[in-house]
Amino acid sequence: MFIEEVKKIVRRNEFYAAAIIIFFAVFLNFYIACDNLQDKPISQIPSAWELTVLRNYYCYNFTDTVFSTLLPLIASIMVADVYYTELKTGITNYIATRISYSSYIKNKVLASSTVVFVTMGIAVTVSIVLSIIAFPLQGHYSTDVSFRSLMMHDRYRILCGFEGTYPYLNIIFFGFIRCLFAVSSAIFAFSMTFIKRINRYLLMLSSTVYYYVYILLGALVANTFADPMSYNWADMINTSVTGVNRYGSIYMIFFYIIFQIAVAIFIIRRGVKKGDCIL
Repeated sequence: MFIEEVKKIVRRNEFYAAAIIIFFAVFLNFYIACDNLQDKPISQIPSAWELTVLRNYYCYNFTDTVFSTLLPLIASIMVADVYYTELKTGITNYIATRISYSSYIKNKVLASSTVVFVTMGIAVTVSIVLSIIAFPLQGHYSTDVSFRSLMMHDRYRILCGFEGTYPYLNIIFFGFIRCLFAVSSAIFAFSMTFIKRINRYLLMLSSTVYYYVYILLGALVANTFADPMSYNWADMINTSVTGVNRYGSIYMIFFYIIFQIAVAIFIIRRGVKKGDCIL
């Protein structure tokens, strides 16, 4: 059943559209980096890890948006309405006569999570590999080594020491976090199917709304308690979920992902238990 659900997802036009956007951003980021560094002296070429799509050394527009603020929407487009579509067409009534309803939903959630995680993982891996092939592992940019040595002592930046000592493991780790972020967004949007009277557009936008509400609440709390709080506490609350080694706390990033998945699982379990549907 799990394999069948994966096959159904990857055959959807929505999956192809989302995957094309993601990989287009990867190759566009690589092209822009190459274009900016063409004919530059070796002393001005950064390290390969700084030129991946996660760092966006030269491109801060489309590619950065795809892998940050637009990612919840893209992940939702990829898989979020797989159950919604079958529910609307009545396919669920036929499937429910052959397997248990809970098993049916469970396989859909696992398949959706796997497809999103693997797709994002491949995209991040391709970006890292392209950068390693085209650019030096240890860049010769004049501030590269000195800046890395300085940021190792900036304890308020997330995993700054890890970035300075093991930059490639660091970028792989944040790539893993970005994959989890995409999965949590997709599963949250999927869970909205169990909210009565929700339409397809609200379902697709739900994770994006959640993301911006989280940002706004964080900014509101940080600004409201700016005086009693230290600068570091404000930074922690305003931690960017899609940032790489920015000021803040790694725990807040995991809090966002875990809390979003927990809410989604609660909604799904409640819906399965009650037999809720949108019809």
